[in-house]
Amino acid sequence: MTNAHMVSEAAEAFQDATEALAGVLPNGFHVRGAGGTLLAVTGPVIPALNVIMSVATAPDKAEIGLLCEKAQPHLQQLPWSIRLRGEADEALARSPSARGLTTRTQQPFMYRDPARVPAARSRPGGHRGGPEGRAGRRRPYGLYLHSSDEAVPLFEQVGFRTEESWTSFTA
Repeated sequence: MTNAHMVSEAAEAFQDATEALAGVLPNGFHVRGAGGTLLAVTGPVIPALNVIMSVATAPDKAEIGLLCEKAQPHLQQLPWSIRLRGEADEALARSPSARGLTTRTQQPFMYRDPARVPAARSRPGGHRGGPEGRAGRRRPYGLYLHSSDEAVPLFEQVGFRTEESWTSFTA
């Protein structure tokens, strides 16, 4: 498995975890578009937890637009965001801006090589890389996280590397 493939699997695992969180909360809501873009509303006043998220290398602008429309009755007054892997081109950036999401930030997505992950602790099944994802796929035996720019050096000291940046649009 190549490093790029492991990072893609980690991005999908992050998206799956966000969807699972929305699925277990009493007022949570989640739906995926045909191309895999996720709309997840969990309810707190944290934009990253009320999100339209695409982990595709080329996000589907039309699908994101449709999910923005579908999100409105579920968001009400909640802050929300659109999160995408990599850079968003200007055409894609117009959609969030038209919906009041005018702040655009980049956030490091960090990954720790599976060979550097310590032995499994007492998690169900002894897995180090998280639960099985959709369709029963095993997730990579590695760790991943989003970091602030300020915390990158700390995570680098314990073996994480910045693999890519994600774009986030918020109000």
